[in-house]
Amino acid sequence: GVDVEYPVELDWVKEARAPDEADMSNLPVLDDVHPRFSQRMEVDTLKEDSGDWESLATDEEGGTKRRARRKYGSDDEEEAPRADRKAKKVNNTKNRVMGKTRAGIPMEIRRIIGEKVIEGKRSFIIDISNLGLPYVPKQVMDSIYLHELDADHNILDEIEGSIGRMAGLKVLSLSWNRIEGPLPKGMWDLNSLRTLNLDHNQLDEIPDDFCLLTALTKLRLDSNNIDEMPESMHVRTNLKTLALDRNNLQDLPLKWRSMIRLTTLTLSRNDFELVPECVW
Repeated sequence: GVDVEYPVELDWVKEARAPDEADMSNLPVLDDVHPRFSQRMEVDTLKEDSGDWESLATDEEGGTKRRARRKYGSDDEEEAPRADRKAKKVNNTKNRVMGKTRAGIPMEIRRIIGEKVIEGKRSFIIDISNLGLPYVPKQVMDSIYLHELDADHNILDEIEGSIGRMAGLKVLSLSWNRIEGPLPKGMWDLNSLRTLNLDHNQLDEIPDDFCLLTALTKLRLDSNNIDEMPESMHVRTNLKTLALDRNNLQDLPLKWRSMIRLTTLTLSRNDFELVPECVW
């Protein structure tokens, strides 16, 4: 055979580059519209100091430094409060499912209390006894117009200091609870109080401030853990009934002789060896 040569024209075709290999040098550069740092601010160092990461940024003109510190030094430290928040959320959910609020008072009981507060605006009396309350709810404590408050047979362990706001209160009954004391200073602002029932609690000390209840005529302190009564009680010349039986008393102050209006005094089941001299 005969070899025949054909002229061939070659077109030089530039090989296409992959997108990641494309030449970006000729593209226009746009300014960052949301710069993280000022253009005159440069990050100098990033170091670890006692488990806390710090970033130091220095201003070229003023030479001032600013620090940004992580809230927690390690993942373990961050995990603990996160777990606490989660547990609290779960408990709150359980309380709502069980019909209880975060305060521990069932919603049904709170509804009953709300009705009693509304009724108390007309009668000036609120009876929240036998409801298993661990404390007197705020909506009751805010009822400063009351003349009588009955909170017997609950599980109260203290008296709220805001009780002193009920300036017109005449009868306060807190029998059959778990009140230990000390009694709040707000108690001594109840200048209109005539009857105070604190029997069947866990009081072991009676303060001298009781003499500040100038209108008091009936006081029940029986069935507590009281081992001594204050001498200043003798200035309570208006007191007519005083119940002190079922305590740990061994004697009474001699100055109590001046309580000339006292008509009823109960002292049974105490630790007296002799009848107190002030009685005669």
